[in-house]
Amino acid sequence: MDLYSGMMGTLSETMGVSSEMMVNSTTGIRSSKMITARLAFTLLVLSFAALEVKAGMQNVTVKGTVLCNKKRVPNVSVILYERDTFNFDDKLASIHTDEMGEFELYGEEDEANTIRPFIRIHHTCNVKPACKRISEYVVPEDKVGSTFDMKYIALEIHASEDKLKCP
Repeated sequence: MDLYSGMMGTLSETMGVSSEMMVNSTTGIRSSKMITARLAFTLLVLSFAALEVKAGMQNVTVKGTVLCNKKRVPNVSVILYERDTFNFDDKLASIHTDEMGEFELYGEEDEANTIRPFIRIHHTCNVKPACKRISEYVVPEDKVGSTFDMKYIALEIHASEDKLKCP
């Protein structure tokens, strides 16, 4: 068997087509379309497999103390998310601040790329009655795999991603 026949046999076995289909000139157009489709599918499957191999469980811990006008705020909702580009953001953990306004959240996510965590704090600091403000804070990428201590979070200072919700 020559080198060409050996290569064609191996390629045809991998792609699930007979070597006659690959070299038959009377069905050459149909065969090349089938070969191209199978090759594209194989490459797609291999791409997903490569992403899955690269993927891994990643985690982050975020902690801090919530303040409003220099006073600690108990019972404030703090939610840890992981930002997704094509899907809804993943909720990793949630908690309410304790009686001293302190919180600590731990979350983990299995992602192909580095996770992009952030927290949302739902509060009523300096808003009209019956309204709530949602403040968003990004966790630095270098804190993935460790703890991000935000120290004191002054809610009276508006974050760039603040949203006001009123009935």
